[in-house]
Amino acid sequence: MDQFDLFGAPSAEPAAEPARVAERAAIALPAVRELPDESARRRIRSDLDTSLLVEAGAGAGKTTEMVRRMVSLVGTGRAGVHQIAAVTFTRKAASELRERFQTALERALHGSRTDGDVVAAERFDQALRDIDRAFLGTIHAFCARLLRERPLEAGLDPGFRETLGSEERRQRREFWLTQMERLSNNGDPELAALSAMGVRPQQLYGLFEEISSQPDVLFPSPTRPRPDAHTLRRRIEQLMDDAVTYLPSEEPGRGWDSLQTTLRRLRFHRFVLGWTSDASFLDTIGELRPSSFKATQNRWLNAAAAKRIQDEFTALFETGALAERVVREWWEFRYPAVLSFARNAERAYAAERMRTGTLNFQDLLLLAASLLRDSTAARRELGERYRYLLVDEFQDTDPVQAEVLFLLASEPDGEAEAGAWWHVVPRPGALFVVGDPKQSIYRFRRADMTLYAQVKSRFEQWGSDLGGVVELISNFRSRQPIETFVNDNFVDKFPPEATETQARYAPMRVQPRDASGTEGVFWYEIGTPHDKVDRLGSEDAQRIATWIAHRIRPKDGKPAERKPGDFLLLTPNTKRLAEYASALEGRNVPVQVTGAGIVEKVELRELRLLLRAVADPGDPTLTV
Repeated sequence: MDQFDLFGAPSAEPAAEPARVAERAAIALPAVRELPDESARRRIRSDLDTSLLVEAGAGAGKTTEMVRRMVSLVGTGRAGVHQIAAVTFTRKAASELRERFQTALERALHGSRTDGDVVAAERFDQALRDIDRAFLGTIHAFCARLLRERPLEAGLDPGFRETLGSEERRQRREFWLTQMERLSNNGDPELAALSAMGVRPQQLYGLFEEISSQPDVLFPSPTRPRPDAHTLRRRIEQLMDDAVTYLPSEEPGRGWDSLQTTLRRLRFHRFVLGWTSDASFLDTIGELRPSSFKATQNRWLNAAAAKRIQDEFTALFETGALAERVVREWWEFRYPAVLSFARNAERAYAAERMRTGTLNFQDLLLLAASLLRDSTAARRELGERYRYLLVDEFQDTDPVQAEVLFLLASEPDGEAEAGAWWHVVPRPGALFVVGDPKQSIYRFRRADMTLYAQVKSRFEQWGSDLGGVVELISNFRSRQPIETFVNDNFVDKFPPEATETQARYAPMRVQPRDASGTEGVFWYEIGTPHDKVDRLGSEDAQRIATWIAHRIRPKDGKPAERKPGDFLLLTPNTKRLAEYASALEGRNVPVQVTGAGIVEKVELRELRLLLRAVADPGDPTLTV
């Protein structure tokens, strides 16, 4: 009986035991005779005592290889499923990974029984029975599990719960309002000092929100001397007094120009609201730019004077000029007080979350990292509990997440200091991460390509016995026209070697497979006025849906050219996704949308209303 690898290709040589185990979990992919990266794939499934970083682009089968390694860990007896933790980027990805892992275990069990390998069969059978004990989920869910296993050592109420995004935002807002009311009633001196600087609490909520979402980030706040605004105030008042003599007494027929509007506003602040204090004066002019003083000369009593006044005001507010410099120094002077106030509010909010046992996602990460740093016993026992960590989409990992993973994968040597994770060495084969630097796009979530590059260098520094980097270059998702298009258009867009900010160029290497019919990349440009775009977009959705439906239907007794999953439709934004999806659904084409929700159908709205009425029959409004 021939040995077949994961992709259906006969193995080139007899496999080592881990590889042999993984082959029993073959997952159906297009038949390929030879792969340019076969040695890397063989190492993933057989080199189980080495921690590996796998670089793989989209469509390279990296999730498949992760599953194969998990199966090998079970089949070789290195780990039970309860000792495996597979960390994914989303809950959806975790669900798909669990399904594929279970399917692979079932196939491996069948293969072991067919081969008469009783020991491996028992291991796979037990793994299937215990599959719910394996962890397959997001990093936040994983940290929550670690904390639930050692809540007291983390200083937590064992009954703590996580708050989701919308709930956490509401909770943060409510705390801020309550805190501001409390500080105001108690005559807080810090709040009074901010008020004297012209800072209102409502202006600081955005800063508070930013700090509370990243409590581990240090925000430097060097002190600055208070700027002297007297000279600037006197100069602006002189220009205003000069300019007012040339202002028309009534609004010009075509309205006030920018300079006139700015002067009128400045006079209102000066004579009505008052700007004798630095705060009122500098906050007023802080909103002005050189463009605020553009004059339309025929709307002035003296055109030449208007031009001169425009130039003098503009020169005063240009970058580096007196007004711009004094305003910047005023902001720098206030910044330490503003940051201190927001930071204190963040600390109070964090204490409130700990008191009530309602943790946000960042709390889970930071508390888990702190637990593993500070408690040698917890780190050792949790490391034994989760002997093997497999991480998908590692390019989207932030520093705190990386710290949790590295500390858990290594043996403790006393308490670790913050940042010490960078120097730890994982247990043999304990860490397996998959990433693609070209897909590092979540910087707003603190994913950083620099961190990815640093972690990659650590795998290389450990040496071949402890760590290594392998690359998967085959692509099973795309076809030849896509490869041609991508390679022709991106070869000169990426550097030949990776930099701190940009991944290196890597050509797409599509693997051949059976194909028929037209395929490729199609596009068109709309060169019409904007009022026709909506109509053209609607027509385009209908045309594309018809074209796809035609190719997935059998014709004249012949099988269909394509299946629904062969098609990927990309749009510049999410505005029209629902329209394209509806057109496909109208032709009974199954569709999955990423990036935007589908507009709720009338039938679904009515069903939801009916279910609400059934759930609460005492509500007469719902019943009607």
